[in-house]
Amino acid sequence: MKRITAIFLAVWPLSISAHPCPFDWNIEFSEGVNISGKNLEDFAKKFNEAVGKQTKGKIPKAIIYTVKPDSFAKVPASSPFASEMETLMKRYSEVTAPLIKKGVFEYGGAPKEINFPANFPVACILSSPNSGAVNYEETKDGLKITIHRELECRAYNVSPKFLEIAKDYQRGEKIPAGGDHVSYFFARFSMMMWAFHTMPDPAKEAVEEPILSGVTLYLPEKRVILAIETKEKHEEILKSMQERGYLEIPGSKGTE
Repeated sequence: MKRITAIFLAVWPLSISAHPCPFDWNIEFSEGVNISGKNLEDFAKKFNEAVGKQTKGKIPKAIIYTVKPDSFAKVPASSPFASEMETLMKRYSEVTAPLIKKGVFEYGGAPKEINFPANFPVACILSSPNSGAVNYEETKDGLKITIHRELECRAYNVSPKFLEIAKDYQRGEKIPAGGDHVSYFFARFSMMMWAFHTMPDPAKEAVEEPILSGVTLYLPEKRVILAIETKEKHEEILKSMQERGYLEIPGSKGTE
């Protein structure tokens, strides 16, 4: 497993964004408060306790934390690779479930620590772009944090040019267990989510946990790569591969 520098604890404190948030839960602490949790759910619980204390119980919950199962769709539903897509979607769950249970950054499982200064709106500090499966939405009832990904499985008919580059790319590269050089090159080129990150020791480093075999499936006899990602990411991948001649002509065959 590859180790990378841990940056996650610094993300929220550095994401201060002044913006209008007229809701009652957007309070200001009378004194500076440091709140930390072993994961995002624990952080939300402790933050709500601090808000309840500051408001003397008037606002018992400022963060609404919810976990929903990921959703999957075959695109198109009538894909000639529907059976293989079912296999990959099943494998996705088998590969990712143990890691998500263990606690990964992408699903809110990493430690969270934020210093809230006195007399400063909390929404400006809590505000954060969606990341991985963590989705944020400011509402009247509170900051809704939902753990959920809407995923699609699509097929990419790769070109000889793509396969030749993938063959050269494998030299000197260590392919994650259960993967192959074509899927690995596809994952690296597309910048899809092909690895999770755990934090055994928050003070040191995050550990990269590859999930390549759960998000890609290469069918060499058909020169097709199946991939699981969000709709938005698939659209980015399709555009990039078409521009570089990495898809078999017609370029969108099997992907729309």
